[in-house]
Amino acid sequence: MIVPRPALILVAALTVIPLLGLAVSLPDYAPAFLGLLGLLVLVVIGDAVQGRKQLKTVQVQLPDKVRWFQNRPAKFDVMFLTTLAKGFPIRAALPLPRGLESPREFLDFQLPDGAGKHFVTTECTAKERGRFVIGGCYYEIASPLHFWDIRGHQAQAIEVRVYPNLEAERKQIATIFLRNRMGGSQAVRQVGQGRDFEKLREYVPGDAYDTIHWKATARRGHPITKVFQIEKTQEVYVILDTSRLSSRLRRAEPNARRASAGSRPSAIASSICDLNSSSISRLKRSPRTTFTKRDHHDISGPP
Repeated sequence: MIVPRPALILVAALTVIPLLGLAVSLPDYAPAFLGLLGLLVLVVIGDAVQGRKQLKTVQVQLPDKVRWFQNRPAKFDVMFLTTLAKGFPIRAALPLPRGLESPREFLDFQLPDGAGKHFVTTECTAKERGRFVIGGCYYEIASPLHFWDIRGHQAQAIEVRVYPNLEAERKQIATIFLRNRMGGSQAVRQVGQGRDFEKLREYVPGDAYDTIHWKATARRGHPITKVFQIEKTQEVYVILDTSRLSSRLRRAEPNARRASAGSRPSAIASSICDLNSSSISRLKRSPRTTFTKRDHHDISGPP
């Protein structure tokens, strides 16, 4: 794209209009005035052609993907590759989407002398989290006589991934732990020894003799101790006999109490659930009930 500069408008106002006026007022010298006007047009057109050739010597390369943090200034490099030995000024701009901000709208810089790669650092700040796409890079150079602005576009898109700024939230972590006493790592006092076997290890002075694994000690030739894991939760099994014979009442009791006798086991179970916050597993009545080596609690109703 070619855009006229203010210098071209000024030259046209100072030369074209006076030459046309002289050509009309002096018909005998009209060919000379029109020749000067044509020469000026050729110079302007030639300047535009040279500017386009100079623009073709410039290539822009952008990073494919960048990772930033929210509300933290980030920098990335834009590479300009040129084949001209002489440096020239250039202006670049990035079409930032909503959520990304830059302190400078345009990047004005001077490419140094010498062909090769030149890097320009730009700064940007992400105001929102998420995934954004920067649609390439627009750049502009001036023609050799500064009559035109020659503009180009690099269509390579940049994927921007913005992550939360944990550094800014670090100051609030202490407040969160002070407000919530149950948060974070806390030491819990555990009394007793677990019953779940975990591993074997070498004997350490102070270990109880009943924790020594004698078979492993005989095989290895030195004392070996058993290590148990302390249980974090405790299972409580409630066994209720709801058969017909257990709900039989005495003959002297009225029929009203007979109706409420069937709901007595459920009331006992609900009371135990309220008192004990551990997990309770209910077992259905079975002809054969097997008891494990766990702690059992006898539940007896009223006589």
